[in-house]
Amino acid sequence: MKTILISLAIALSFSLNSQCFIEFEDDTLYTCADSDVEFSVFAYSDIINSIDFNSILPTGWEISNGDSTFNVACIPNDGTTYFWSAYNGHELVSPAMDIQNGAMISFDLLFGIQAGVAPCEGPDLEKEGVELQYSIDGGGSWIPIIYYSPGGYTLPQNPNTGASIVNSSGSNYTSWNNFVIPIPPGAATSSTQFKWLQDYGSGTNYDAWGLDNVTINSNSNSIWSTGQTNTSSISVSSPVDAEYIYTINDSLGNSLCSDTCHLIIDNSGFDNNVELIAQPFLASQNSILFLDAFNDGCPSQNGEITVALDPLLTFVSSTPQPNQISGNTLTFNYTDLYLNGPHLQIPITVTTDATAQINDSVNIFVQINEIVGDTEAWNNTKDYIFPVQASYDPNDKKVYPTGECTPGYVESDTPLTYTVRFQNTGTATAYNIKIQDIIDANLDVSSLRIVAASHEVIMEDLGSNMIEFQFNSIYLPHQGADDLGSNGYLVYEIDILPSTLHDAQISNFADIYFDFNPPITTNLVMNTFSDGSHHIIGDTSYVSSPTSYTWNNELYSTSGIYSSSYPIPNGCDSTIYLNLSITASIGDINKEGILVFPNPTNDNININHGQALIKNLSLINAFGKEVEIETVFNNGISQIKLNCPPGIYLLKVTTESSEFTYKIIKI
Repeated sequence: MKTILISLAIALSFSLNSQCFIEFEDDTLYTCADSDVEFSVFAYSDIINSIDFNSILPTGWEISNGDSTFNVACIPNDGTTYFWSAYNGHELVSPAMDIQNGAMISFDLLFGIQAGVAPCEGPDLEKEGVELQYSIDGGGSWIPIIYYSPGGYTLPQNPNTGASIVNSSGSNYTSWNNFVIPIPPGAATSSTQFKWLQDYGSGTNYDAWGLDNVTINSNSNSIWSTGQTNTSSISVSSPVDAEYIYTINDSLGNSLCSDTCHLIIDNSGFDNNVELIAQPFLASQNSILFLDAFNDGCPSQNGEITVALDPLLTFVSSTPQPNQISGNTLTFNYTDLYLNGPHLQIPITVTTDATAQINDSVNIFVQINEIVGDTEAWNNTKDYIFPVQASYDPNDKKVYPTGECTPGYVESDTPLTYTVRFQNTGTATAYNIKIQDIIDANLDVSSLRIVAASHEVIMEDLGSNMIEFQFNSIYLPHQGADDLGSNGYLVYEIDILPSTLHDAQISNFADIYFDFNPPITTNLVMNTFSDGSHHIIGDTSYVSSPTSYTWNNELYSTSGIYSSSYPIPNGCDSTIYLNLSITASIGDINKEGILVFPNPTNDNININHGQALIKNLSLINAFGKEVEIETVFNNGISQIKLNCPPGIYLLKVTTESSEFTYKIIKI
């Protein structure tokens, strides 16, 4: 039995009168019939503590490290007074309370404006913010929940750094803001205290902050339609579509609010998919490839993944190690890939050869084995092309496919797959990372879906084709602490709008935000939409001649395959092939009179070797891997059955005295 963990947080049920709130991530969830699903819900009711600090410190609350006031007028707030701390190192502590069934806490918070008049002067250093903490041992130890930086952002805890981050114009927190925080599971006890703490400040009348309207709610008297009570999560399994209802009741059993989540069993079939995310390639340098394989459907699948590296690349290591290595081809086995299940993520380290030149192409072929019944076989195979570079930015964007010809032509039935790669090259851990992406007007925003990501990510539509991808609490280490762990990525697919015109350009870039730092803008990637009229011509003419043949003003007197290229302004250069067979003097073909035909071919290859004795035949693909072939010998002609995909191959023919190599094109 497989387990799927799903965190819920968007569909809302809210009652103002009863202070009842339920929040799910999605009204409808899709899963496999043989999988357990764990539903989690954020909900609360029953206010157990509500404090507005009207001119007095409430019973049980404590202030330490100096005086505070409840009657200043630094920034008015709805006509009521509020707690105001204008003393270095202030803290406000709540009494112990019973929140063992889970809860939430909300409050209004305000920072004074930097360089303001005392006692309204506000904090400007990163360490001078306010941290919310909890204790379950009577104040003996305190555990951070969230830290509010003077710069107008949150962190998991106070970073204790003294950088100046606020100027006299203030920040996002110099106006009253209301914050609603789910209380961590570790704080759900029968005797929990909370504390708002400012660890650092410049002294009395400096670095001031205010607090008001603290409300703490419990999550008691809740029941799921499956019968479980007073719990925020349940594990369910169903062979058919089902509904699960979460209800919060009052003390008399009357319903205060409820909401429903729908479980839909996916019967559309399995869909294996594979993505490759690559660091840039530099001569004599290591690069990391991130292999990401998954199944977008049911039932679960087992099989293998093949990664064929370019000859310019040398395999160094991977985690796990390949199950098989043959030349430059790596094979990884996978088991139990299923809908919403964990992806197979494998980092692969390779070295680029010292002979590689800038702008040389590095090809990497990736395939998750094709299995009968795969609903989307087109995404089982990816053929990536990367340039060799002199230097690179560790934060970049790529598109697959890159498209044909110089403009990168793509057609309407080709989804575009965008990959944003990021790395923390700073000197400290990145707590939160977000990516903002303005989707091109020729793309269908409604079709966008995240297919792979290095860490848990939330997608939010900000309007006007702006999509934000949030890696909250990612804790991405910096490169100096963990080179591999400092990397992250996001991969999403999106469709081209059917209304897109021929030759329309489709461009895209992204802004990457590491915590409060200015955004890093990636490179621009571009495709051009085509109605299909751009295609490269690659026709082959088959000609038999007794002695010679003239083609393109050239005289050819020996059998072979000849080519001629025709440049076109849009970069779609075409190549025409001549497959010439000289029949009068087969002995002139090579020393032993061996003729290979037809070539190109869409089926089989014939080898007319006459009296020559063939000792071995082998077929090598473009990645240097030998392909299995079936050979039939018959009266001086050998036939090779090409049970392989279209492409360019090398046929090695070994006789008693020589070895000949032929380029074979299967179309």
